[in-house]
Amino acid sequence: MGKYKKATKLVRSDLWAKAGGIDAVANELRENDVLNKNPGYSSEIWSQVSLALFGEDLKKNRCWLWMAWTKNHKGLRDRVHLGTKESNVMTSVVPENRTEGTESEDKETSSSMEVADVTTPNKKTIDAIDVESNTDSDASDLEQSTDSEKPKSRHDVMMAQEKESGLDIWRQCPKVRKTFCINMERKRWNKIKPHKGSSKLRQHWTNYMYDSFKEKNPCCILSFRYQHVKSPQSRKVNLPYLRVSAACTIPSCTAKYSFKLQEKPAKLDKTLKISVHQTGDIQHKLSEKKFRPATRLKRGKIAKALTNGPSDYFYTKLQTTPKEQLLAGNMSECLNKNVLSVIRHEMRKKEYIHPDILKEISLMQTILQECDTKYFSLPGYIQNFTVNPFMVHMYSELGISILVHHLRSRLPVSLYLDATGGVVSKIPDQTKCVLYYALILSGKGPHTPPLPVCEMLSNDHSIPPITFWLMQFALHLTKYTHLTINKVETDYSWALIQSVMLAFNKEHIISYLNRAYECCTGKKPWDDSKTVLHICATHVLKAVRNSIRKQTDDEGLRNFALFVFARLQNAISMTEASTVFRAFCTLLTTPQNTERVKESRNLLESIIMKFKQDTPEEIFQSEDWETWIGEQRNHEKSISGNSPFFAYFQQILKEVTEHSTDEMCSTDEDNPYFCPGILQLLFNTYLAIFPLWSGLLLGDLRRHESQEQDSLAANSSQPTRDSNCHIENWFRIVKHSILHSKKKLRPGTFIRKMHRSMQGRYTEHIIQHNLSQELLLKPLAPMNLLDQSKETWMRKDQERRPVTKSKFFSAPESVPVPQKERICKDVTKRKKRS
Repeated sequence: MGKYKKATKLVRSDLWAKAGGIDAVANELRENDVLNKNPGYSSEIWSQVSLALFGEDLKKNRCWLWMAWTKNHKGLRDRVHLGTKESNVMTSVVPENRTEGTESEDKETSSSMEVADVTTPNKKTIDAIDVESNTDSDASDLEQSTDSEKPKSRHDVMMAQEKESGLDIWRQCPKVRKTFCINMERKRWNKIKPHKGSSKLRQHWTNYMYDSFKEKNPCCILSFRYQHVKSPQSRKVNLPYLRVSAACTIPSCTAKYSFKLQEKPAKLDKTLKISVHQTGDIQHKLSEKKFRPATRLKRGKIAKALTNGPSDYFYTKLQTTPKEQLLAGNMSECLNKNVLSVIRHEMRKKEYIHPDILKEISLMQTILQECDTKYFSLPGYIQNFTVNPFMVHMYSELGISILVHHLRSRLPVSLYLDATGGVVSKIPDQTKCVLYYALILSGKGPHTPPLPVCEMLSNDHSIPPITFWLMQFALHLTKYTHLTINKVETDYSWALIQSVMLAFNKEHIISYLNRAYECCTGKKPWDDSKTVLHICATHVLKAVRNSIRKQTDDEGLRNFALFVFARLQNAISMTEASTVFRAFCTLLTTPQNTERVKESRNLLESIIMKFKQDTPEEIFQSEDWETWIGEQRNHEKSISGNSPFFAYFQQILKEVTEHSTDEMCSTDEDNPYFCPGILQLLFNTYLAIFPLWSGLLLGDLRRHESQEQDSLAANSSQPTRDSNCHIENWFRIVKHSILHSKKKLRPGTFIRKMHRSMQGRYTEHIIQHNLSQELLLKPLAPMNLLDQSKETWMRKDQERRPVTKSKFFSAPESVPVPQKERICKDVTKRKKRS
């Protein structure tokens, strides 16, 4: 085997001589423009070069040329690069310099060779390496010319080489001994030592070997090629116990390493010393960066550390990587961001129950129901799941039990409803984005966070799916209690508003407004079985502000109008609301600055500044406005056309307009507050639904039963407004505390995280609100209600015989007779016998 290798080497040296030397091969490759063509193994360029150099196109010649180019034998590739850049520099010289003679050409050649002298590794030029390899005499002449002048600074020449010649810059790797020993602890050796009867080390031996190697040699990134452990039955006395061979993975590096452990480690040895011998030179280009692949245990440890994302892990590891490794292009400690992203994706895929998103949710629904052992009628967390449109209802029996305990405390219970996006990714083959809906109980400060009692994921944001979700939850709630929810706070969304009306009150918005007006005017008491709907005061005020900006450019007038609108939001009686609105109408609809305008402005300013004024007397309201509703607005089918509050405020505006017309000629001074467009804006959008965004239906509604309680209501501590801050706080908790700022998760991953968090939050809520400790053991049992019964069919043990004809539509065997006549006949027969 050794003789064959020696003969092969002689043949290869003969091919170099037969081809005419390194210069002839480089010139032929340069003429065939190998740099701009595909230098693959099957490329036609090797056939052309083989014909030009050897006169025949043989496979061994083509293979030899390809290997010499790929492995950069004798610096062939560098020589071709150098000659190409040199010719480009010569062609770019000004024409006058071409006629200066041979002296300028010699200087230019020598200067370019100086650059090549610096860029090669170990301070050797390409031609100096060729001289050591017994190349042509032209190379020795080139070496002498380069040695005549040397640059003063290596860094300056490297920069000049980068700009002019375009060659790769070699790294200044730390100096390392070619023969050294590495130490391995006994604990690590016990993990990788071969099994009995085996001649191979166990798994992960490459990681342990490289960890010990890089302490002595931080430059090379090893790829282990061979390993063998001497068996006890081996007859080779001088053979080492362990032999390992490895090579550097940097393409330009020719360093190879052999590891040897001469004797088998004794049981008392705490540290093993393995000798390492290097062959070849450490040559790393500046453009080359490598790292060892992260496999097995190392990959798992990295996956666990990627909690804050690949970038955070990468920069943390890059900061702690030894500088010697970075100078050599060894990035094994920090890898790169793309590999870290792949590792994180692999970690996420392990959490998936099923690759298909929809199938995963279906399996999760079954798993959660099977794992839930403490339930009566609602097992699990996912109560309903539909595919298209995508919709998942999420609530548990324990959450309903907590809500029931709050309702039984006889304190008014308010729920807050809203939706947010960006937490769940889109469903494949469905275009709409998925929103997360939540119906929550409010918290009591920073240490008692809000708690959702009902949640939903859906990509259909219309009234039917939202109503179906809320109605299903309300139906399940009635199995445990007959008490109703006092108030539901929503965002300024008509889909949410209409859904709450249909699910909790079983009525349309028009019926709700009519019933609210009758309550506020003292005609009928409020029905306690109905739920109050209120819109977030902050959202409404923001919407009004954006709309007023389109009506006027005066910032002072805009802010004044917003202050007045805020006082309308705080109104808890119709008398207070009519007082503020009448003054506001007078101020905005009168062009001249009359006395009535001045009085209205002073009244509004005192209300804004919260001066303690006497309770305003109830302004006379004409009784013909109800007739005006029937005559002018019955034909309209809109909410404004059917709302009694719209007609109420419209009548106030009509009376103000009549009074202002009589006083228009009293003064010529202009009214700076004149802007009827603001009033038109309020009538078009907000005044028809006045009880939804004001304080009319907040607090104790028994204050509306008699007109004498208006003054008491004004002085009492009744709530005047409410906002959706509790659910906004819950969305912040979901996005930052539960999901850790991760966005667009798979629905299955999102549901698992929410379910895991909700189990602990239920317990926290029970403890902090001093609820019944029995809820920690088991939820409430549902009531046996007749209206909650389901249709059931009893199974029959035997199969029923098929009947082709009905009994009464076919001819009987005998005609039935009355039972009484038959009894009489039997009695007469018995008497005759006796």
